[in-house]
Amino acid sequence: MAYDSITNYALIKQLQNIIGAKVNKIYSPTKNEIVLHLFLSDKITLLLNASPASARVHFIEKYNASMKEPPNFCMLLRKYLTGAVVKDVCGHNFDRVIKITFETINMLGDFVDMSLIVEIMGRTSNIILVNEENGIIVDSIRHIISDKSRQILPKLSYEYPPLDRFNPMEFDLYKAADRFMSYYDKNIKHALQSTFNGFSPVVLKEFCFKNNIEFDKGIDELSYEDAVDIIKKVSEMFLSLDLSYNIYKKNGKNYDFSCVEYDIYEGLEKVRFEDVSSMIESYYFDFDRINRLKSVYNDLYLQLNQKLNKERNKLKVRKKEYEKSKNANEYNEMGQLLLSNIHLINKGDEKIKVKNFFDENKDITIKLNPALSASQNANRYFKKYNKAINAKKYLESLLKENEQMIYFLESELLYLNNARDYEEVLQIKDTLISEGIFKKNKRNEKKKEIKAKPLKFISDDGFEIYVGRNSLDNDYLTRVFAGKNDLWLHTKDIPSSHVIIRTNNGNYSDEALDFASKLCVYYSKGKDSSKVFVDYTYIKFVKKPKGMKEGKVIYTDNKSVVVSLSERDKDEILNMVRR
Repeated sequence: MAYDSITNYALIKQLQNIIGAKVNKIYSPTKNEIVLHLFLSDKITLLLNASPASARVHFIEKYNASMKEPPNFCMLLRKYLTGAVVKDVCGHNFDRVIKITFETINMLGDFVDMSLIVEIMGRTSNIILVNEENGIIVDSIRHIISDKSRQILPKLSYEYPPLDRFNPMEFDLYKAADRFMSYYDKNIKHALQSTFNGFSPVVLKEFCFKNNIEFDKGIDELSYEDAVDIIKKVSEMFLSLDLSYNIYKKNGKNYDFSCVEYDIYEGLEKVRFEDVSSMIESYYFDFDRINRLKSVYNDLYLQLNQKLNKERNKLKVRKKEYEKSKNANEYNEMGQLLLSNIHLINKGDEKIKVKNFFDENKDITIKLNPALSASQNANRYFKKYNKAINAKKYLESLLKENEQMIYFLESELLYLNNARDYEEVLQIKDTLISEGIFKKNKRNEKKKEIKAKPLKFISDDGFEIYVGRNSLDNDYLTRVFAGKNDLWLHTKDIPSSHVIIRTNNGNYSDEALDFASKLCVYYSKGKDSSKVFVDYTYIKFVKKPKGMKEGKVIYTDNKSVVVSLSERDKDEILNMVRR
């Protein structure tokens, strides 16, 4: 899963198309990301990501709003680059570096060149603003201070990462062979990666596989002619790159992406894309969606999970107490047995053994309080009985509340994990505030009217299907939007979105029901289960009793279908959502 030098090379070729584009707006979805809104005959959105786990650059189709308080680096870029025009895009030494140069106007009205340099280097990935006139760093998204490597700090001169390896597209054959042979105590794998940029682990395996080279073979086993031959093949491979954009899938899930065909991935499912950006965006789609939202609304995730864990622990304790309260009848029986045998009990007795006529006259030993009389001991057991009966009724109501709260919190967590943008998260937050789960910010926030916006799908035979994204949507669909003869779907006994099929006077097709059932499972807690039961009934049989939490209903006259959601089904639904 590497954004490697070949991907970077392909992306630079695509980025050449934005030369002449003007910067309109600059945002920061998370602390490690910058989004540039450009205009060149049409709107263009470019993502620069310096996250250690997912650093990359590419165009994006959809964009989520910025952090509420943009970081200082974002504000700095707005100051220097808003209104600037892209002048050039280039790489450096076939390394994972992209330099975008802008022509802008300074405060004196003079034209000045500024560059954004994106270094895609794992944990040291960075986005750096450099003044091209003097080569000085204005600032960077991440400050790097280290004695062992170069420093990235404001007011220092910018230097590219050290040139310790050759550009595989432009090098001296014999100098490269000499470098390659200098690793005489290493193997071919180590020597290739140390001699050239561009050899990610996957590219190295592919190169050796295609050229029948044993990558773990020692350099000391090669002649100089062997080394020259290998180096020639390196040049041939990189100079003849045939770019094609593919995501490889294993067991239905994303496994890797690449800008060239890989023979070593033969047998894996392959999805082809028109360009490098759409490939990268598709690969990181869910990863970005979840992590961007979590980074901005981490407090919401934490509080929701904490509340859910607290309720689950409460439920465990109450279930134990409830099991104890089930002994209420035993206390009543013991009281009755003591009254029946009152003539056999003397004050001071600590126990008595009698025949239990409630259980086939088996012997039973009953503990007594020696300080009490026989009748007082019997009344003591009757009091325990009444207390246990009352506790049982009380615990039953508490358990019911507990289970409803857990179901509600699990539902909200499901909606939060499915959320695609900040507006959806705000809807969930509003629901949690109204239920007293999440405290309202003490600051005077402007109350924004939040409207339901359920997702809309069309079955292949033309039936409209609607899916709630959260409790607000679910209530709207079930109580306002749907007609009495529309079909309502929900997974059995587990949290899910409410799904509505717009029927034709109560008539619907098996195809529409099948598709709607799959959507219901996709937007449920059982998304990754092998089999899920989905209940369906007409909306006229769905009711919401007074006092029930948002999105919660009861229903009758239902039927059920069993749904097995394949990875292919999930991919198809995901692609529909993106469109």
